[in-house]
Amino acid sequence: MTVLKNTAGLAFFTLANTLACHAFAQTLETVTIQAEPLNASESGKPFSLIDSRNLGTGTGLTISERLVATPGIAQTGFAQGASRPVIRGQDSDRIKLLRNSSALTDASSISYDHALPVDPFSLTQIEVVRGPATLVYGGNAVGGAINLVDDRIARRPQTGLLGEANLEFGGASNAQATGVKLQYSPQHSTSTDNQTSTTGNPGQWHFRADAFERSAENQRAPAFTDPNGIQGKEVRNSSLDTAGGGFGFSYVHSKGYVGCQRRKL
Repeated sequence: MTVLKNTAGLAFFTLANTLACHAFAQTLETVTIQAEPLNASESGKPFSLIDSRNLGTGTGLTISERLVATPGIAQTGFAQGASRPVIRGQDSDRIKLLRNSSALTDASSISYDHALPVDPFSLTQIEVVRGPATLVYGGNAVGGAINLVDDRIARRPQTGLLGEANLEFGGASNAQATGVKLQYSPQHSTSTDNQTSTTGNPGQWHFRADAFERSAENQRAPAFTDPNGIQGKEVRNSSLDTAGGGFGFSYVHSKGYVGCQRRKL
């Protein structure tokens, strides 16, 4: 008799819980969730593009310092003027540096005490490539590739006179930088029915010149002791003094372009 009572009590308890859960489930509101797959253009890509606007608002004396805000990029810390980009922990000869899609040969790939022979002010944009896409640049690009692009050889039709001036100062080393860019493309006039319009000629010459100067004193520090045991409040031999410029011209046609440039740093 006791077993039957316990069985009946358990069955009643289970039925009561089932009814309660059923009653509680009926009070829930319907929640609808919708999701759409990412398109190819919205998915993450191992590619970064830093245009002239971001380059101009960035801080730093070198290319590496302008790129440290880009995800996956760091820099070597040999000195304030001698630094090289580090992509996902890879540096030195595992990073391929290019200038206008051509290989850039410099001593910084084999020795950290050399600076890149490029100033940020002279560039129009910087392209950073990571991942499997770097295989097209050869075996030295296993860590990534960085393409430094300038506009000394124009590739697209432009008209008129364009100019840009740059002035920077400040920092723990009293850094100073000045620069100027000038770009000129003659306008082409066409007359139709007593009306004159000024447009870009499909075959058009482009001229560009730029010059810059950058300097910095020894970096100040609360306390510094050099290898010879000399103490002071500045990092010895950390000053920077560089200047350079370039000139280029090109002829842009609807079927392509041809140009020449000369630069000095």
